[in-house]
Amino acid sequence: MKFLQFAFLFHLMLQPSFQNGLIAQKQKMIVFDHAKSSIEIMGTTNVSDFGCAYNVRLPKDTLMIALKNAEKMLEIKGASLRLPIKSFKCDNSPMTSDFRKLLKAEEHPYINIKLIGIYKIESLKNHAEIAINIAGVQKHFTIATHIEKTDEAYLCEGNPELCITDFGIEAPEKFFGMVKVNEDITVAFSLSFSVYDL
Repeated sequence: MKFLQFAFLFHLMLQPSFQNGLIAQKQKMIVFDHAKSSIEIMGTTNVSDFGCAYNVRLPKDTLMIALKNAEKMLEIKGASLRLPIKSFKCDNSPMTSDFRKLLKAEEHPYINIKLIGIYKIESLKNHAEIAINIAGVQKHFTIATHIEKTDEAYLCEGNPELCITDFGIEAPEKFFGMVKVNEDITVAFSLSFSVYDL
């Protein structure tokens, strides 16, 4: 979402060049409002729900933007994010420990996210193509996002669903199979940020 660190706003900021079929490159700095931003991974078991929130300040980011009027897609270069798994805190300490084991944090300590491009459509609802690497396995996804612009900042939100077995992670069982984690998880992000020219 940054989870996706998300330069989705460039679809709005640079829309005239995109519509005219021009190719341009710009550098921008994104500064997140940590008090208004959140990233959470949520899942369910056969007995309860759980949530694990990212607990570390999101860094400033510099992105190289390439605009190409190809198939109505805004191509983004250099937009990537590394989220330390140990920076996610769950509802309680045992659950946090189980979450880290589930995502194989000792062998693969980061969730890596790369923003590849944004499909331009007429409303503020966009589709972004991203690559996510969890537990050493990378997969490509197309996710729906929503962008809102206020007087002071941009707000980008989304809640894509992922299947952990796509990343070679087996849904665990506890207490002799009495508690089972479901394969599907949701990554909910709400990112408030401002953008500055370099």
